[in-house]
Amino acid sequence: MNSLKSISNQELVNQLRKLVSKEQDLTLQILPHLVEVERRELYLERHFNSLYEYCKQEFNYSDASAWRRAGAAVAILKCPEAWDLLLQKRVTITALAMISRLITPELLLQIRDRSKSQVELIVSAYRPKTAIPDKARPVMVPRKIDPPRAPRSGSATNTPGAATLSQGEVVPLRGEVDLTNVKLSFEQKWKVEGVVSQCVHEKLERCKKLLSRKYPDGVDYDTLFDDMTELYLDKNDPERREIKPRATKNRQAGHSRYIPGHVKTKVWKRDGGRCTFAGSDGRRCDCDHNLQYDHYPVPFARGGKSTADNLRLLCAKHNKHTAKKTYGEATITRHYVKESPAAYIAGTGPPDGGWARSDFIH
Repeated sequence: MNSLKSISNQELVNQLRKLVSKEQDLTLQILPHLVEVERRELYLERHFNSLYEYCKQEFNYSDASAWRRAGAAVAILKCPEAWDLLLQKRVTITALAMISRLITPELLLQIRDRSKSQVELIVSAYRPKTAIPDKARPVMVPRKIDPPRAPRSGSATNTPGAATLSQGEVVPLRGEVDLTNVKLSFEQKWKVEGVVSQCVHEKLERCKKLLSRKYPDGVDYDTLFDDMTELYLDKNDPERREIKPRATKNRQAGHSRYIPGHVKTKVWKRDGGRCTFAGSDGRRCDCDHNLQYDHYPVPFARGGKSTADNLRLLCAKHNKHTAKKTYGEATITRHYVKESPAAYIAGTGPPDGGWARSDFIH
């Protein structure tokens, strides 16, 4: 570091330019390797759920760097023409990452020689909802302070959190409280941003109106979401439900894929609501999204029963990955049918009516 202080401005800029050029060349050497890792899905064997997680955790890339490299690799694998345009500097790694889920030869031509903002505009035309992605960030906000109240007759106790009043002091009206000598405390909350449809907005407003009787001073989104999520979790979260065996149903007779609710809850709690796949290094995947119940150690197609000791939680990718290893890729490709995204309750636990799953033969 100190050696740079003695060189001239021009020499400093020249050295920097050479290093940046080497960095860009090195990135172009890394990308084909990432493309091949994605093609072989080698990250699954290493307990990672995606190439993005592999880049971030295995190589300590930042979130943004991992997203760009993994996204570009996926785009190149889907559309090899992207590699030539990247070498010609007619598209950037960032642009390829932005269109990785949508990429087609036609879309690739549209983003050629475009700036990042122009690519964002093009992508938003294909997927308008992603133009303003959901995001959340922590913020510090002052805790609410109730206005001071006069103590009851014969009592020296004031309202908790209120400023202390001297004897004979007049209680000011709400909104005129002097907070000069009151110490404010702060708490962490989350600022959440996203877009919803008109239908969802109307439902939220309807819920706020219904809750106004419970909260006459007003219902903000923090209060609304707290009440709504509590109701949903009480009904659907395996961590909150008691394990109660249910009466045997007709569909359970014989060799059936049906898994009773109390068995699902037991497996969910035992596995901690996370994927149990362990990579070759012994590390666990731990993904908590799009989880499925996998028959293990005895696969369903080989007589495995739907009991707690023969079931485990796997994320969708590792479920399909283990099925390929058991039955072969051609067999799984032929039998695999992916259900609609609406069928999944990501990261919240299995609903009472069953768990959406990929229709593997195991």
